[in-house]
Amino acid sequence: MSFSDFSKKVRAELGVTQRQLAADLHISYVTVNRWEREHSRPNALTLGSFVNYCQAHGLAVPADIAAGESAGASAGRFSISEAARYLRLSRGTIYNLVKEGGLRAVKIGGKWFISRAELELEQRRREGCRRFCGKRWINSEKI
Repeated sequence: MSFSDFSKKVRAELGVTQRQLAADLHISYVTVNRWEREHSRPNALTLGSFVNYCQAHGLAVPADIAAGESAGASAGRFSISEAARYLRLSRGTIYNLVKEGGLRAVKIGGKWFISRAELELEQRRREGCRRFCGKRWINSEKI
């Protein structure tokens, strides 16, 4: 089964619109529409969210769809755009963090990639922060 067909099947079984599914996954409905018209496929992070969404609603996920999730996530590297979605920040903010050394990344073929471990560390840092001061987040215990 193609991802497009599976996405349509999930929406039909749950009785949700493209907009409702998109809102639940924190993506635009245009993205869901592109999946279903086979114009694009989700990246590793969004696919993982989609698989979790299906499992949370008691839907079985075909092995080939789940394998697509593990193939993307197993690399353990995320582009600036994927990192921005993961941390819910703008691409510019992620790029500036990389440029300033606040987020370690590696440049491969002209593109920056950030490890999952580094993203999780940054997420934990941000959870303990209260405010942004200048170019850095100030931890609540340092205020």
